[in-house]
Parts: sequence; C-alpha cells; structure tokens
Amino acid sequence: MKRSLLLLVAATMLMAACTMVNPAASNMINITGANLTSNMKQGEDCATVVLGIGPFGQHPSAIAAAKSANITRTAYVEYQFKDYFVFRQTCVDVYGY
Repeated sequence: MKRSLLLLVAATMLMAACTMVNPAASNMINITGANLTSNMKQGEDCATVVLGIGPFGQHPSAIAAAKSANITRTAYVEYQFKDYFVFRQTCVDVYGY
C-alpha cells in the first residue's frame, strides 16, 4: 500500500509540468492573410531542455537569430515553445532585411 502510494506520488511529480510566464505582446494587429515573409530573411536560434536539465547551448535570443541570417533590420520576432514528454524546445525566429 505504501509502496504503491509512493510510486503514484513519484509518477505525479515526474509528469508535473513547469510553468513559464511570457510577457504580453504590445502593438498587436490583425495580420490574417498578410504575406509578411515575402522578400525577408529568416534567422532561428533554439535551445533544448531535457528532463528539466539545460538548456543545452545558450538561451535562445533574437540577436543570435538575427546574426545567423545576417539580418540588420528586424521586422518581427516570433517565439515558439514545443513541449514533449521528456523535453522542451524553445526557438526564436527573427524576420527582417
């Protein structure tokens, strides 16, 4: 009985997700149907966290993403968070000229 309760508590703790607060975006507009990426360069910088350990590599930054695509004028920045069972990938995409 105690062992099964201990296993249940341990499994619950392993499956519990961490929370992350992202700042609200300002100057939001409706861009439905707009082709924003035409004639733009795209740079990406990602980091991966496995079982809460990491990130492997540096934290993703818009500056590193812009440098990877030789972007000197940034049009917009997009953040992506991909959560899987044992790891999380965080990416920053920068679009510009």
